[in-house]
Amino acid sequence: MNYIYELKCLPEDKRHLAGGKANSLSYMMKNTKIRIPEGHVILADAVSDGRLKEEALAELESLCKKLDGNVTYAVRSSALNEDGSENSFAGQYETVTDVRLGDIPKAVQTVIDSAGNERVREYIKDGDTSGIGIVIQRFVKPQFAGVVFTSDVFTGADDHLTGNFVQ
Repeated sequence: MNYIYELKCLPEDKRHLAGGKANSLSYMMKNTKIRIPEGHVILADAVSDGRLKEEALAELESLCKKLDGNVTYAVRSSALNEDGSENSFAGQYETVTDVRLGDIPKAVQTVIDSAGNERVREYIKDGDTSGIGIVIQRFVKPQFAGVVFTSDVFTGADDHLTGNFVQ
């Protein structure tokens, strides 16, 4: 495949097209013992004029034939300008969760479309809009979900953790 790779097998020479989220997931899968649901990344160069290129769409259709139809998936952005030293775009792009196998292509398009939404445009202003990778990952239905900040969001101090969760 030219546009879609398993996260755990993302080649070094393609990392620059995968985005921050996909790169972080790939790194953790390869280098830690953290249990992470398997998944794939559609590289940013698969998208042209707000749509998947024909070859990328064919790869996605081929991938969907190999995925487990008894589970659901999360389709998430992995923008090239996301989670960098200059920007953190967490929550700006759409994420589609609990996606059935047959709805993955539609969810991918929803994520692609979100790159042009007002929330993203306002957030980045004159920033880098260099592309969006898309992660397709087995969805884990949570009992609760949360966020932990390893640095104080106001002061930047890293001497304590702050967390929030919802049920």
